[in-house]
Amino acid sequence: MTKANQKLWGGRFEAGLEKWVEEFGASISFDQKMAEFDLKGSIAHVTMLGQTGIISQDEADQIKAGLKELLVDYQVGRLAFDVANEDIHMNMESLLTEKIGPLAGKLHTARSRNDQVATDMHLYLKAKLEEVIGKLHNLRSALVDLAEEHVETIMPSLSPLVTTSWPTIICLLVIASVLNLMFSTQTCHRWVRRLWLGRPFLSIVN
Repeated sequence: MTKANQKLWGGRFEAGLEKWVEEFGASISFDQKMAEFDLKGSIAHVTMLGQTGIISQDEADQIKAGLKELLVDYQVGRLAFDVANEDIHMNMESLLTEKIGPLAGKLHTARSRNDQVATDMHLYLKAKLEEVIGKLHNLRSALVDLAEEHVETIMPSLSPLVTTSWPTIICLLVIASVLNLMFSTQTCHRWVRRLWLGRPFLSIVN
């Protein structure tokens, strides 16, 4: 099989791409940050395949073991990604095949690439939103501490539409910011709950 035929779209081509075209079309330089989520999503998927009997439990266990090894390799920085495999999904498939052989191909059973991409992106976004929520909480705590230190501290306040200033208490301004951050945190929580996993793919052939 030629290099072109190893790609998802390469079935009708006999020769491979020129290197600059391959590098231009590859996304592994930035979607490798989803490697952990791609592996965790695949572990969950193959667990389902084994439990439902779609593939044998022995096959599911072998695939899961290979995926868990890759996850450890990624976490300690041992994985090397290849631009020739274009994206994180093809890279992981290639690395899994190196570990467990052709059995790795059964990981695609009952799952479309659209489903895999959507799941990876949503898991990644959930994790990042949770990081943002944690940082917002830390910022709110710091502002509350600041407000407690300036309960009686007075400062001038100026409105954009008024040329004269008037006195206000720093504590009130800081607490107003804390309330705004609370609304931002609630928005992040809502998005975390709304990020459903997976996406079906339907193809109609006449």
